[in-house]
Amino acid sequence: MTAGLEMGGHSADCWKHLFRCTAFISELEHTYFSQGNNQSNLPKLQQGQPNMDTVNDDDEFYGMPVIAATPVAPRINIPELINQSKIESAWERSHTGGGVLNAVQASQALCGLSQQVDRLFEEAAEKLNMSALLEFLSKLCESSQDQLHQMLMDEEDNEESVEQPQLPQNALHLYRLQEVLMKIVNSNRPLLHQMRVWSVVSGFLVEAAGHRVRNVSKMAVTCVHDFIQAMISNHQELPHFHINEFLCKTFENMLCLELCDGDVQDQVVCSVCELVEACTADLKSGWRPLFGALRAVKIEHSPDEEINEVRQRHVAAVLDVFEVFLNTDNIFVFANATVDCILCLLKYVRGPGDFENDDSMTMTVIQEVTSL
Repeated sequence: MTAGLEMGGHSADCWKHLFRCTAFISELEHTYFSQGNNQSNLPKLQQGQPNMDTVNDDDEFYGMPVIAATPVAPRINIPELINQSKIESAWERSHTGGGVLNAVQASQALCGLSQQVDRLFEEAAEKLNMSALLEFLSKLCESSQDQLHQMLMDEEDNEESVEQPQLPQNALHLYRLQEVLMKIVNSNRPLLHQMRVWSVVSGFLVEAAGHRVRNVSKMAVTCVHDFIQAMISNHQELPHFHINEFLCKTFENMLCLELCDGDVQDQVVCSVCELVEACTADLKSGWRPLFGALRAVKIEHSPDEEINEVRQRHVAAVLDVFEVFLNTDNIFVFANATVDCILCLLKYVRGPGDFENDDSMTMTVIQEVTSL
């Protein structure tokens, strides 16, 4: 794992083998330490070096600066553990057996491997150039796609069993992809790098949002929401650069492709509402695909009162989005997304049945608005 980043940088075909190793290490770590087993053998946290930049003037005035030291996991040298095991086995071969790690050494080795896995993804987000980073993410999406497909196959094979084995969260490639994306969006990489990254991963995230396993689909929608919100918050969109429209188009694709069930659809709508609330002044060109996403929402009426209450809250949240848009002060933003806003509003006013069957209504609204 220590040379994994260099190997993948020279040959992109190595990435899928490295990802398979990282998933195996994470799954092994979860199995070894799950249910409180072997917890006592974990290495103890160490006190890290205090950050002198956090010292306040008041602390210096009293002459006794109080600085909180953050706990840091110790760096574990796995080759040294192996050599130590060889020495101990030579001394007490009859008790431990030659070349076999004891419980404490095995726990430390697993922690060391887990640290190397985390370091691999962190350094990939920070150090790879754009070409290598795009290859890294492309292979990670392919590996995650294969992993999610295998999960469905295993679920079908284990339908009759009461307890179906599930991969731990950190063993999912989608989980690692989410971590890498957030490190990229919060890094000092140029905007071009971040946009190219999103063009590579967005299609896979849309597909993952329609996965049958709820934890996977929820993680995919959360990843999309967090990345888009961070991008809009960190980068001010310049005139004539419809970057936010490109980003928010992912929400529209999720709902228009009809891959999501009712729960995922509600999560997407909540994500859109949260995005509007958090980035009202910075959305700009992102309003159009957001209205397109809300327009593609399926509103189903059910005799179940609980479902109807959820749908009513959903409609109320959508109406809040309309209110925020209509109160915008930017005339260019308002003019750019007015048609999409009206088309979306008509769906909720007239109902999905009448509006979807009347194709001429769209052209009529566009002609009337453009003639104003």
